[in-house]
Amino acid sequence: MSQQVTNPGSAVGEAIGKLIEADLAAAIRTAVEPLNHSVQSRSLRNHLRNRHQIDIVVSDPAFQPVILIEPKYLRYKKHNWDK
Repeated sequence: MSQQVTNPGSAVGEAIGKLIEADLAAAIRTAVEPLNHSVQSRSLRNHLRNRHQIDIVVSDPAFQPVILIEPKYLRYKKHNWDK
């Protein structure tokens, strides 16, 4: 069953963002796996115990996060100033 696209521009932006994230994760995985580190998407808690979904987490062999990456594709230049 296919979904109806209500905003084609938004759908294209989301698809581009997912492609960028997947390629970035693959490149990072290639760099860190020889060091026995892993790459995954994870839910982590901050110091206030709030849970956050992190797009790319590089973890050491003890599964401790060492690098957090949140790639973003911003379609409009004005959003760059907001972030």
